[in-house]
Amino acid sequence: MKPFEVTVFNVNHGLDPSRKIQLLEEARSDLTVFPELFLDLEAMRDPDGLIERMAGRDSVVVFGARWENHNSAFVAGRGKVRRYDKVHLTRDDISAGLERGSKFQVFDLGFARIGVAICHDIQFPESFRTLVSKGAEVVVVPALWPSFDTVGWDSYTRVRCRENQVFGVFSNGTGTFKHLLCGYSRVVSPMGSVIVNVEPLPRDADSATVRLDPELLDFSRGKGWEKENYWGERVPSAYEF
Repeated sequence: MKPFEVTVFNVNHGLDPSRKIQLLEEARSDLTVFPELFLDLEAMRDPDGLIERMAGRDSVVVFGARWENHNSAFVAGRGKVRRYDKVHLTRDDISAGLERGSKFQVFDLGFARIGVAICHDIQFPESFRTLVSKGAEVVVVPALWPSFDTVGWDSYTRVRCRENQVFGVFSNGTGTFKHLLCGYSRVVSPMGSVIVNVEPLPRDADSATVRLDPELLDFSRGKGWEKENYWGERVPSAYEF
């Protein structure tokens, strides 16, 4: 991992798609993360053209989309398009006819190895654990998390990062999708502290930008902070189901 700049967005889910595309095209950080189901690519006239434009960028954008009957997250930029399909579907996903993804993936972006999960995935500890076992240094999570479970959002986003000693970038929607959404997109440190939090203001879109340093990752994994290395101190032989 190298030092890099990341931007995370709160975006009103009901925002016009043309404005959402404009936000994608205006993204300038090394990595910019947008919410779950940010676009319905199946309903667009030229989705392949948009994906191709995003792939041609020097920087990388991550955005959620409905595509090929999946709830997907696209990782586009630096000449490539990668895609993750949501593994843990909600009842709403299933009722919408969406199909389950089959695996978690880690992508090497040059400046960092990132894993991808989507919203409901973070309620399952195996999601982050699998991504870190595959080498993820940062996990990005597009989401549409409801305001009636803001406590769950605050807890899961912090605990998943601390127990796996990994950076987390969580982009949540605002406005309404089935329920009122809570916003509070955030970047979380490998120690589980919130580096930056985006308040759910009554605007179409808000963001925050921070610089992530690999020294903090090393520090959390036993080179400084309490000299703990949760990953290295696991005892797999004792974990039976």
